[in-house]
Amino acid sequence: MPTRTMKTPKWTTTMMTGNSEALAGWRSGPLAGLVVCALLVIYTLSTALVPIRADNDCWWHVKTGWYIANNGIPSHDVFNFNAAGMEWHNHEWLAQLVMYFAWSAGDASGFGGWRGLVLFMGLIIAATTLLVAWLARRISGCWWIALLVAVLCVAVGRRMFYPRPPVFTNFMLILQLILLVGLAEGWFRDKMAFLLVPFIALWTNVHGGWMAAGVILAAWSTDQFYHHFRDRLPALPTQAPRLLPMKMLMVLLPLCLLATFFNPYLWHLYSLPGRVLGDLDLVRSIGELHSPDFYFVIDFEVAVHAGFLMALFLPRFRPRLWEVLVYLFFLHQAMQHVRHLSLFSIMMVPLYARLLAAAVDGMGDSLAAWRKSDQWRRAPVFAVGILAVYTMQWVLVNPRESGGLIGNSPRALYERTYPGRNLQFFSGIGYVRENYPADVVNLIELSDLHGNMFNENNYAGYLIWRLSPEQHRVFSDSRFDIFGGDIQRIERQISQGAISMDSQGRLVPRWSNLLDEHEVQWLITRGGSGLSRRLHDLEPAAGGDAPWILGAAWDVYPDAPREWWGWQIWVRNTPENRAMVSRLRSNAPLAGAWAP
Repeated sequence: MPTRTMKTPKWTTTMMTGNSEALAGWRSGPLAGLVVCALLVIYTLSTALVPIRADNDCWWHVKTGWYIANNGIPSHDVFNFNAAGMEWHNHEWLAQLVMYFAWSAGDASGFGGWRGLVLFMGLIIAATTLLVAWLARRISGCWWIALLVAVLCVAVGRRMFYPRPPVFTNFMLILQLILLVGLAEGWFRDKMAFLLVPFIALWTNVHGGWMAAGVILAAWSTDQFYHHFRDRLPALPTQAPRLLPMKMLMVLLPLCLLATFFNPYLWHLYSLPGRVLGDLDLVRSIGELHSPDFYFVIDFEVAVHAGFLMALFLPRFRPRLWEVLVYLFFLHQAMQHVRHLSLFSIMMVPLYARLLAAAVDGMGDSLAAWRKSDQWRRAPVFAVGILAVYTMQWVLVNPRESGGLIGNSPRALYERTYPGRNLQFFSGIGYVRENYPADVVNLIELSDLHGNMFNENNYAGYLIWRLSPEQHRVFSDSRFDIFGGDIQRIERQISQGAISMDSQGRLVPRWSNLLDEHEVQWLITRGGSGLSRRLHDLEPAAGGDAPWILGAAWDVYPDAPREWWGWQIWVRNTPENRAMVSRLRSNAPLAGAWAP
């Protein structure tokens, strides 16, 4: 049985090697490459170097890195008192350690810990984009096609440009993609396939995205096996890859599977996705697991439509089977979960580079024949470059969030466009302090609170960064791969001020009973929440015997309804806690708070 491909049609070989007349010369030269790379670095860093605005997870990721650096990898949870004793199979411990070192370097240099982390992660994102451009250039033979593909990649994936471990997964995805495309195209020697084994072993300690590597490798292997046995199978309108020897494949794939167990938790990592995705209620409550809002991700919609239209109008185009399989799989994932947009943005690269190369080649031939001049072969490439530059400025202005440049306030442009956010970052802002309970934590530290606390998930990451585990362990947080959705459901009932019915048909305060069951002594809430309304309603009804006492509140204005108040700290009304209330109220002015 042959181990190499059959001859492919002349037009496909020309398109894939980049030797066609429409894509030759200055369009593939070093000067074009330098210009494209410079544009991509500026463009990508602009989308990445922005202050942390609302991310809840980066805080506990860095704190986990701090804990590992000082205490080793924890076997059980250390931040959440409700999860005490639960095993913690931390699939991203190595990324968290690297993130902590990046934060520490920024902090020690005076640049700022969080700015240092954002800069470090931004450089990884920029490196990922440059690798995307290199791969697209190698496939298409044209730097300007590579520019458009990379610009689309950033436009689609930027929604997840947070300083979190998935940034490492995107970087490793493009490395794996380069290796597999290179093996299929003959760029690399067959033996380089065995680099996948240590690569996957490393990945299993960096982030749970290593499972995407398994999907990609399965699709690539399917293509290999199909063409090894193509004489016995139905014919498909796809190009044949360069085939690895069958014996090598039969050794490589089991080794890659064994590599997934090269982590402190062995097979347990395979169970983590089920704890989250298997809980429908939890999936519905996590915004990143919802389907994308196409008003804000119109760049994703345009990219998908453009891909299908190009395939429709290029009847002679023959893709690689495995590239189509991974494209469809990750397209499905991106349409299901907004957090997977970044994965799709990487996986669309090979297919889109081939489609654009075929389109430019075809249009160049048609224009040259129509105008009877080879100079017209350049026109489609100019159009591609102009489209790429236009898309770059559209993304950076961010009109669906900023409202556009015309008729908008300077404040909106400063806060919502990427250049405006870049100015904030370079002026010294690592994170938007107003979006986090910084003053609340300052008052907690000043007032020496004790006992179990209650908090909501939305700001738990910041509380872990400031308080856990040294001073207080949080009630609930967003590490759902540890405890699934059980704790989150309890937190939600309390924060909403839930009422339930007992066995005799009487309404009972479910929220209060849950606080009692978990022996909560003090809590943090915000005005307008169901919990805040319940607590305020109890004050006039119970008089001096109210079960909870307001210790301090922020954003309190004369004659403003309490629903408009900001952060609030309440303390259980017991003789043992009276001293806590007194300390909170006396220290409140020091933290910019109001005390009754």
